[in-house]
Amino acid sequence: MGKRFDIIVAGAGMVGACCALAMARHGYRVAIIEPSEMPVNELNGDGDYDLRVSAVSPASQRLLSELGVWQALNSNRVCEYEKMFVWHEHGQASLEFDSAEMAQASLGAIAENRQIVHALRLACERQANIEWFSPDHIVELMENSEQTVSVQLSSHGELTSDLLIAADGRGSATRELAGLHSTGGDYRQRAIVANIDTELPHLRTAWQ
Repeated sequence: MGKRFDIIVAGAGMVGACCALAMARHGYRVAIIEPSEMPVNELNGDGDYDLRVSAVSPASQRLLSELGVWQALNSNRVCEYEKMFVWHEHGQASLEFDSAEMAQASLGAIAENRQIVHALRLACERQANIEWFSPDHIVELMENSEQTVSVQLSSHGELTSDLLIAADGRGSATRELAGLHSTGGDYRQRAIVANIDTELPHLRTAWQ
């Protein structure tokens, strides 16, 4: 049966690491399986800006704050936005959202994905009841008669738990091993992603 855990989380991205940390804070013994090496600490903000960013809602900020993660982000790399303008590319219709109309300080904050992931992973590393299996991945999944699940790892043997969470992203190998079907398609779209320096102040406004 190998090592026994309450919960196994496959994938240590934003969703997986956040889920693992929250469950561990509630006293569960958690295993994290992550194919990539633990990255170097980039929270000092000296590196290049990440092209992948997230608009983090106030509710998500509260969750990350309760886990002690939001406070760990470099404040120079996080920007709150108070307004948002949305318009349709083929028409004149537009929408404007303003945090003042909702009696809130902001609508959310733009933060780099890499910063959030690194802060989450560092918090998980410090959590005594989380054990990392990295770099490693699941090669086989077995459902047991006692309503538990076992996974065979490529390098660290077998793990068993009451719950397996597949948080290994698009094209989830865990989902495939579990026999869960999904439907997908090609959007036939391309995007150009860049960090830009604006001539005029952005006035804490997000444009879509």
